[in-house]
Amino acid sequence: MGEFTNPDLQELYDSLTEQGSISILDELYVCATIEDMNIKDLEEILSETDKPDFIKVCENLMKGSRNHLRAFVGEIELLGGTYVAQYLTQIEVDDILDAPRETGSY
Repeated sequence: MGEFTNPDLQELYDSLTEQGSISILDELYVCATIEDMNIKDLEEILSETDKPDFIKVCENLMKGSRNHLRAFVGEIELLGGTYVAQYLTQIEVDDILDAPRETGSY
């Protein structure tokens, strides 16, 4: 666990693990950042496919990541912090935070 053959993934993992170990607030920032990155990655994947089943899976994963982002940012704000977008634009993050919780579809 926590060992990757891809050096970029290893560096990201090590960096986020170190940052998240500082405090609960820092851990929440890391969790929000991971969801931010997941959404960005899924958007990129969706732009490169036309397979309906794959699109449905990615869309449902994005809904989950947006819900998680809302939850983590909510906790960050309860602790007095402010989340700043890391991979998406701040406008995209703000739009996600202002939207209601989403559910998956089959």
